[in-house]
Amino acid sequence: MFQNCLYVMAGGAIGALLRYCVAQLCANVRVLTLPIGTFIVNLLGCLLLGLLTGLAESHSNAPRPLMLMLTVGVCGAFTTFSTFSSETIKAAEAGMAWQAALYVAASLAFGFLLFWWGKGLFS
Repeated sequence: MFQNCLYVMAGGAIGALLRYCVAQLCANVRVLTLPIGTFIVNLLGCLLLGLLTGLAESHSNAPRPLMLMLTVGVCGAFTTFSTFSSETIKAAEAGMAWQAALYVAASLAFGFLLFWWGKGLFS
């Protein structure tokens, strides 16, 4: 158990750093006046988690500690539902309700699609 926690912690550090780097690269990029960094991070996270899930399902001998590090650690720290929620509410409160709704719909639709596609590459 303790060893698994260390793997998750190491993956979390990697995921958080990657999220920060992507956010900084996208800091001045906006689509429909909404920040794009969280959108990109969450979609990449869905794709990566789909790929890892498909890989784990097709290769049952995948090392559990490595999968915990990559899925719970890296993907968990890389993606961010709380920031997505905050940005959506801020946009709606700023009078951009249709843009906020489009942001939610696009995030969900593309997130599911990328997870499904990524998982299917190994299934």
